[in-house]
Amino acid sequence: MTKRALIYKLLHDAELFEKKPLLITTTRREGKGFDNNLLNKGISVKDIWPSSFTVFVSGTQPVDYLSCGLNLEALSLPAKQVIEATVGPGSVEFLPVSIVNEDAQEPIRQYWILNVLSHIDALDWEHTMWIPDEIPYNKPDAHLDFIKPAFKLQAVESQHMFLLRVRERINAAIYISAALRKNLERAHAVLGMDFMPIKVV
Repeated sequence: MTKRALIYKLLHDAELFEKKPLLITTTRREGKGFDNNLLNKGISVKDIWPSSFTVFVSGTQPVDYLSCGLNLEALSLPAKQVIEATVGPGSVEFLPVSIVNEDAQEPIRQYWILNVLSHIDALDWEHTMWIPDEIPYNKPDAHLDFIKPAFKLQAVESQHMFLLRVRERINAAIYISAALRKNLERAHAVLGMDFMPIKVV
């Protein structure tokens, strides 16, 4: 029996969308000028979030996790509810978004854009795989140079969803706990999600 990882990088299941063409996929968005680079930087944007943010999609079958562009990750209601119940207040922000079928011009269920606020300094520099192999201790943008991170156990053992802070810079990848993954799977709220195990030392 394979031992389950403690932490996973949350990814989109690209192969799933290739195999099932009826699943919804993003075609375009109307964000009223919102700068999506502000998302997943560890800051709240609810006060500047447009009251009408619309993502147009092709396909008809809803998913639980939908990529709507850079840093724009949309969650279904079941996925949102599981994350809210597991993560607790203050770690994430859910921003309302309209997902509309491009052809039928009809809304598809209820969705929210995920903005992760929690960011922690958890990187184990020696066990992380870097490009190049030399560990960039003195490089200001070291958060861009790793192939695969490794985390310190004591930094992540009580975390359920977070961003990685390397010195004062934040890497936009989203990491989740094994407990959160398990809760999402139990609720059958993982369609569109993939999980990459992360080394914890």
